[in-house]
Amino acid sequence: MSQEDQNIEEPKEKISRRKFLLWVGWGSLVTSLVGSFLGTARFLFPNVLFEPPSSFKVGKPEDYAEGSIIFSEEHNIFILHEKAGFRAISAVCTHVGCIVNWNQSQNKFICPCHGSTFSPTGEVLSGAAIGPLKSFSIELAKDGKLLVDTRKTVKKEDYFRV
Repeated sequence: MSQEDQNIEEPKEKISRRKFLLWVGWGSLVTSLVGSFLGTARFLFPNVLFEPPSSFKVGKPEDYAEGSIIFSEEHNIFILHEKAGFRAISAVCTHVGCIVNWNQSQNKFICPCHGSTFSPTGEVLSGAAIGPLKSFSIELAKDGKLLVDTRKTVKKEDYFRV
C-alpha cells in the first residue's frame, strides 16, 4: 500500500432516517413501560404517617390529687381531677396549634403565641382562639389505669367518676 492509500479513510456508514426513527420509537416505548412499572411499584408502597396512638394510659387515679391539673407533655393533654371526677383536656390551642399553659394564679389556660385564654373547662375567655379546647374521653382500663382516647371527644360537663 502506498502512503496515499493509508491516508484515505473509508467512508463511515450513515444512519438512515428510518433506522434512527426506529431506535427512537423503541427507546420511547421502553422508557414509558419502565416509567409505568416504577410508578406502579411506588404506588404499592404508600407513604405512611406514623402518629402517636390515639388511645393511651396516663396513670392510676391515685396518682392525681383532687383539685390537681397535670400536664402530659408526651400527649399534649391536661388531666384534671375535680370533685366531680376526671377530665382530659387538649393542650393544643384552637387558633394556630400552640401548646397552652396552665396558670394556677389566674385559674385559666393561656396560649403563649397569641394570648388566647381558656377557662378550666376549656371554654374561650378571650383572644383569637376559634373554639374551646377539646375534651377527650377518659375511662378506667382493665389494669386500673386511666385510659384517654383522643378519637372520642366529650362535652365539657362529662366527667369520669371512679
